[in-house]
Amino acid sequence: MLDEKDIRIIKKNAERLIQKGDIIRGEKGRFAEFFLNNSKNSFDSAKLLFKISNNKELQKSLGYLGFNGYLWVINASYYSMFYMARALLEKDGIKLKTD
Repeated sequence: MLDEKDIRIIKKNAERLIQKGDIIRGEKGRFAEFFLNNSKNSFDSAKLLFKISNNKELQKSLGYLGFNGYLWVINASYYSMFYMARALLEKDGIKLKTD
């Protein structure tokens, strides 16, 4: 949980990035659906990898006995969260300057 000090630091950093031009407002919602779909697809991948990693019968039926996809469950879950955050920012027209 964030305390008041953490929130003040985050707000100060956000204000600095806005002043610097690294965070800008643009057209609202233009790519929100794109990022939302990426988030859903990444989450579905994580769920499937988790299911296969936990189910020996499924592994056997697919020809992947001993399959361990837990690392990629974490990776796909991370990207699901990343894309969801991007969808939320995009919905409000907030753009992050990138190289």
